[in-house]
Amino acid sequence: MKPVLASTTGTYNGKTGQASGIASTASFAQWYDDAAPTAGNSYNKTLATELTLYKDTAGTAYVNRWGANGEQWIEESSYGSWCGDVGKEDKDANGNPIPCTSCLFDTDTSTPQCDPAPDTTPCTTSTAPLLRCEVVSGSYEGIFLEGAFDGTPLFFPADSLTPASPSVVAQIPGYYDAQSWASDPSGVKRNFSFTTEVRFWFKYDASQALTLHFVGDDDAWVFVNKKLAVDIGGIHVPVKGDLTVNTDGTAKAVVTTTETSTSTPVSTNVTLGLEDGMLYEVAVFQAERQTTGSSYMLSFSGFNSAPSVCTHK
Repeated sequence: MKPVLASTTGTYNGKTGQASGIASTASFAQWYDDAAPTAGNSYNKTLATELTLYKDTAGTAYVNRWGANGEQWIEESSYGSWCGDVGKEDKDANGNPIPCTSCLFDTDTSTPQCDPAPDTTPCTTSTAPLLRCEVVSGSYEGIFLEGAFDGTPLFFPADSLTPASPSVVAQIPGYYDAQSWASDPSGVKRNFSFTTEVRFWFKYDASQALTLHFVGDDDAWVFVNKKLAVDIGGIHVPVKGDLTVNTDGTAKAVVTTTETSTSTPVSTNVTLGLEDGMLYEVAVFQAERQTTGSSYMLSFSGFNSAPSVCTHK
């Protein structure tokens, strides 16, 4: 089952009648139609790729990550804190200077270490972890960890298509960067205007609560058992969709925008028709319809994570 356009308007942030930015049923169909080239879309092409999921920090769920080896996306402080001057550092037992330290007064110069303890600086008082120490105009500046995020703000699975169209340097959305919409530091031009389709099967265990979390911008829908479970369609900044299936079989979807604290979550009770012990499919559809940023986070827990095994009889 693929998404079908019901209307060019919908509900966003609890408000109905909001424009989706979709011109027509015909233009919408081109995003999910492998035969679209016959309708004049010469850029349509299907790519078979994989979405690797890693155990999250708590070890209770699986989630995609930004790094090739499962590293989280790191948000750094956008400013440097003074952490001492080059040539006036504390020293280790061997007399080697320790970057990002300050020794303004040493009562015993016969020992390499600073006496008393090194001067208190933002590098030692900050509650955020120090990521690295940089030298700027003869002084040390500390760059701190502001946050670590699952998912990725640079989700571009169509970059391998040539020629890329459009080809634009992406921006990092505010959900992943406090500077809000900073340019991708790599400067790489990305291929926007694509759709993705992720599918996996699971065996439903009525004694096990299920949770699925999704964060993405522009169109995104989650289907469970061919029933629409999470709807965050339309053009928008990263929006979060949470689906919870309780042990009594009831399910609820909650959609929340990620870039304002004043937004009102939209909750919907969902009927999925799941039966204990039966196999069901989860299908996640997404469309990147702008040339600004592309974020994607898919996380789930409670689902059977064993690989499927196909046999011939």
